[in-house]
Amino acid sequence: MDNFIKRRLCFSVRVFILIVIIALVIASGFQQKLYFEIPVNAQSNVPSLMLEVSSAKTNYLQIEPISLNFRLSNRTNQSIPWKGALMIGRNVNFLSRSDTGEEFRFEGSKYATGLIYSPLKTMPPGEQIQENLLLDRALSEVIFPTPGHYDLQVEFVYDSDSERRQQVKILSNSISINISEPTGVDCQAYEYIKGPLELAHRQTNVRALAQVQQEFVNRYRNTVYAKYIIWSLANTYRGLGEDEKALRELCKISGEDFHYSKDLQRKVYEIEEKLRPFIMLPLPENVPAPIRPHPCARLQN
Repeated sequence: MDNFIKRRLCFSVRVFILIVIIALVIASGFQQKLYFEIPVNAQSNVPSLMLEVSSAKTNYLQIEPISLNFRLSNRTNQSIPWKGALMIGRNVNFLSRSDTGEEFRFEGSKYATGLIYSPLKTMPPGEQIQENLLLDRALSEVIFPTPGHYDLQVEFVYDSDSERRQQVKILSNSISINISEPTGVDCQAYEYIKGPLELAHRQTNVRALAQVQQEFVNRYRNTVYAKYIIWSLANTYRGLGEDEKALRELCKISGEDFHYSKDLQRKVYEIEEKLRPFIMLPLPENVPAPIRPHPCARLQN
């Protein structure tokens, strides 16, 4: 009887071991199947572009627009296909971290309006492209909500093929940005922007907006915010069809070195040509063509 029990017990143990082995084999095969069904992140196998971000300065006042330089380059030894727009939009995200450890993120894809067509391009080894982007006062306030020190990085998301089957995310270097609370007349200008000017922007009366912007320029011409408000005021006047007023405002900042400097020079000549077309008559041989004076020089006379 004891031998019979022992034989049954040994048989049960062998059956149990066999069942366990079969279960492990099945589970192993299932796990292997799952492993191969999970798409491999091709980003790790595909050479990627490099993004470098810089700023002309590190110290800014609250809601002061911040101009950034983006340099996208290919540091590899092979050509890299890419598709995306190196501008504030669906391909660009901003990440900032304060000294207290708080993190703030601005995802361009959530705020992009309209569709921007961007064809598939190929960047050869050693090549690079540069773009200057402006964080306007609204965007600056999202990324740097309070005075303090921040580390800023930019995430660029681009497609590696025309069908958008594979996206590549690259993270830029980190730059330091110090945001200070405005004082004195800058503080008064700040309060005007956050008060009457923001209220005027939310309304639909363009003429009233021009009046508020003009009032700001008259009061706070010498503040750090002025050149950007003047730029906006000139665009408002152009929208109203008042090109002469737009030209006068642009000439107030024609000598300023800021984000819109190159566009400003193009605009003043464009407006001047519209107001006073420059007609070039045939000249005798060896007679040099007259040089058109700068539009702002006429206004100063």
